[in-house]
Amino acid sequence: MNRIQHIKVVSNDPERMRFFLREIADLPEGFDIPSYGADPTDGAPRPVVIPPKKDLSWEDIGSTRRMTGEPGFIAGSVESRQIQVFPSDQPDIWAIAIGTRDVEGTHAKCLANDFPTTPIVATPFNGGIIRAFFVIVGGITFEFLRVEPLPENS
Repeated sequence: MNRIQHIKVVSNDPERMRFFLREIADLPEGFDIPSYGADPTDGAPRPVVIPPKKDLSWEDIGSTRRMTGEPGFIAGSVESRQIQVFPSDQPDIWAIAIGTRDVEGTHAKCLANDFPTTPIVATPFNGGIIRAFFVIVGGITFEFLRVEPLPENS
């Protein structure tokens, strides 16, 4: 069975969000995460762009984030579930991440049903590998992912 793994948020006040999640919602500290997905120096607003095509790139997904490109953080832990927060001029929940054991099978189902889908990518993250893809359904972005240990020889 698949389950919600974490929620991806962009916020115009990430430090206040961090305070709320830690001190009010009582989620564990979590950890900081590096910036990605935007150039923090250009100052341009981040409009939501949902590409009208079946084959999405990871860059297409990045265009929907509206992030400033500055580093963010994760509140929570694998035991509590997580909320990922990045700075943004336009606050939003930009994706729902669903953990699955069968990334490849879920990806195949998305493609077979003509959902706009990125390729599966393996990314080193926090001492392991995240194997994931994104899909847009009804204007909502979902990420399906599996966390794997690093290979023995790495």
